Amino acid sequence: MDLFEANCRVAQAQAVLGTWLETCGEGIEGNLVAAVLTVLEGVEQALNAELEKQSKK
Repeated sequence: MDLFEANCRVAQAQAVLGTWLETCGEGIEGNLVAAVLTVLEGVEQALNAELEKQSKK
């Protein structure tokens, strides 16, 4: 999997998790989904930065 595909998948995962978080409420499930979203924070930006570096080479 290349960086572009990885970046797309991270964005997709964040979208799905965000939708799930909206529907599951404030219980344990919501806390777990929010935790995963927190782990993914910054990943998309880091991949974008790396893609930009590679495109300048």
